[in-house]
Amino acid sequence: MIKNYLKTALRNLWRFKSYTLINIIGLGVGIAAMVWGYQDYRFSFSFDNFHPDVDNVYRGLTYRQGGEGVYGVFPMAAVQSAKNDFFGITEVARINKSMVNIKSPRDETFTEVVDFTNPSFFKLFNFPLIEGSNDLNDRSAVLITQKTAEKYFGSWKSALGKTIKYENKDLYTVTGILKNIPHNSDFPLSIVVPYSAMEHTNLSNNLNDWVSTYGGAYTFVV
Repeated sequence: MIKNYLKTALRNLWRFKSYTLINIIGLGVGIAAMVWGYQDYRFSFSFDNFHPDVDNVYRGLTYRQGGEGVYGVFPMAAVQSAKNDFFGITEVARINKSMVNIKSPRDETFTEVVDFTNPSFFKLFNFPLIEGSNDLNDRSAVLITQKTAEKYFGSWKSALGKTIKYENKDLYTVTGILKNIPHNSDFPLSIVVPYSAMEHTNLSNNLNDWVSTYGGAYTFVV
């Protein structure tokens, strides 16, 4: 009996081919839209969920009296003070970006987005190393991702201990290779240097400024 039902159904589908095709295409588009929507939702809500202790990490924002809303940056000079003056803040980290010229050992110069940050940054956020150390207490240290290492040195396996030249004057030694940053991260790192290197950029005047938010740091506290 089931066989007869199937034959009847297939005959009707074949008889009304155009109607059948429209329904199949519509069903396929609907299923594809649901899958795409679910994957988009899952990706959007997966951002930065791989970091440890995410429920206790907060971003510092700035409100300027008479201004409109809040600013996503924090005066640089206020960051360390926040740790010293506010009970409950156990750790702080600031990160700032700047476009700089980087020269490779092959004398090729690239304009790169460099992230300046504190050593504590890697206590707050989980960006695994595949080789070396993420200690940024050394003023001449630089961390690069696998992708960046391959760009400058051909292979990340040979990059550790090599040097790159910053703004055609300062040499930085590669002390660590970071695993490529996942797409669901708010920190698209490629080159990371100590915050003290900020003294050699056009933002150096803001390091001790309590008022200006121009060039201010993205600040995070535990």
